[in-house]
Amino acid sequence: MFDNSNSQLPVAKGFLTVPGNVDIAINSGILYLDSYVDLIAVELTPDGKCIEHKRLKNYFPYNAYQAIPESLYVYFYSYDESKGVVVGYESK
Repeated sequence: MFDNSNSQLPVAKGFLTVPGNVDIAINSGILYLDSYVDLIAVELTPDGKCIEHKRLKNYFPYNAYQAIPESLYVYFYSYDESKGVVVGYESK
């Protein structure tokens, strides 16, 4: 997050790390973003704080491969969706 009140000298106010984030949008001071299968709305305050406004769990379709770069040819023999989203892997 940046303070752009002086466009010639923007000031970094903070950084938000969101696991599994691919896309964002901002509207009326609310940051909308994905975190794997959840949709999250975060309020951005003038003092640089980020407050989770709302979270819609399992909003996006489950994709076991979303955390794996497309350039890798990976196939999961099996995975248990009830255990959560696959966020990494170990090659053997």
